[in-house]
Amino acid sequence: MSVIIYNVGNTTIKKKEYQHKKRAVILISVSKTREKSLDLSGNNVLRMKFNNRYPFEVNYDVPEQVGIDRVAFAVFSFYRKLYPAFLIDSGTFITLDFFDGKVLYPLVTMPGFKQLSSLFKMGYNLSSLAPKIGTFDFPRNPEQAMGNGVFRIPVLGMKSIIEHSKSGEFKVLVTGGNTEPIAYFLKDIALFENAVMDGGFWAFEHGLIDENGAEGI
Repeated sequence: MSVIIYNVGNTTIKKKEYQHKKRAVILISVSKTREKSLDLSGNNVLRMKFNNRYPFEVNYDVPEQVGIDRVAFAVFSFYRKLYPAFLIDSGTFITLDFFDGKVLYPLVTMPGFKQLSSLFKMGYNLSSLAPKIGTFDFPRNPEQAMGNGVFRIPVLGMKSIIEHSKSGEFKVLVTGGNTEPIAYFLKDIALFENAVMDGGFWAFEHGLIDENGAEGI
């Protein structure tokens, strides 16, 4: 038997299967619209939701408002004992959080690199160009200048937040579908392709996702 986990983002869906003594289908979803493309008929679907049984708090006035993918990433950090850590998820949107093992602090939510790149389609002279990744102190063409705006400035902004924190020793964990620009500008990071789904599986194994959250789809 197995547990199948779907990480449903705003533009993509990832799937991973885990061997387990129980059979379950789990959604870690931030998009009800994207869920409709999944054929889950006949399955009793468990939806990952934040609740007060999790081993940490969320520093929001309404904790349930934080994206569940960010919670799952923090769960991954918790069970792997990779904290204190800054957590960067680079997808449709880029999120930067800080997790100290007891509290998840959501810090930044911003448009992702593809969204930022698409804005250049509005410029008549720029619409056919593609931003370049690199360190361009004095760009020699429009694509390098665009690259500074799309990749360099956003990542260095996150780097500034990280470096000016007062958290002492920490790790930087990165996941998501577009991590190349982050890996280019930030050194000493740890990339985990399936951190969100792995975090969801750990939550399931430890009773944080159960039949009380089941729903038919």
